Amino acid sequence: MSRVGIGVKLLATIATTFLLTGILTYLQPDIFCINFVSANTLRIVAITLIAVGLVIKFSSSRVPSSAFKNKELVTTGIFSYIRHPMYSSWILFITPGIALLFRSWLMIAASLVGYLSFKHLIKEEEEYLTLMFGQTYLDYCSRVGEIFPKVRPSKEP
Repeated sequence: MSRVGIGVKLLATIATTFLLTGILTYLQPDIFCINFVSANTLRIVAITLIAVGLVIKFSSSRVPSSAFKNKELVTTGIFSYIRHPMYSSWILFITPGIALLFRSWLMIAASLVGYLSFKHLIKEEEEYLTLMFGQTYLDYCSRVGEIFPKVRPSKEP
């Protein structure tokens, strides 16, 4: 497993889906463009989504690289909420944000395709991490969600 994990494969899948859905949106704008919301509103939502995604991506991108070299498991910071924040940033924020910039509801499908690809591809990365860190990683997995933070029930007295 390389230090980028499944990232290249996942982004290639998302980019291919963007290309195909973008072409369809261009050819059939009456069908695939979002026309029931103003362009300015879509822009604001898109920029907000992309900004949040970039903050998550950049706040989580340096740590795993050095940890990979040192064979350490990162479980602090954003990794205490999401096991794969870089993938989460693309699937949940950046990809839908870009789709909204193009005003294409069809391009939002790239996010769904990205999520389905993630669920398929992540198995390889999860197996590698389980081999590397054993029960420590399995315990971490039980506490922290893959790309969505786990909702922990409140402890009532």
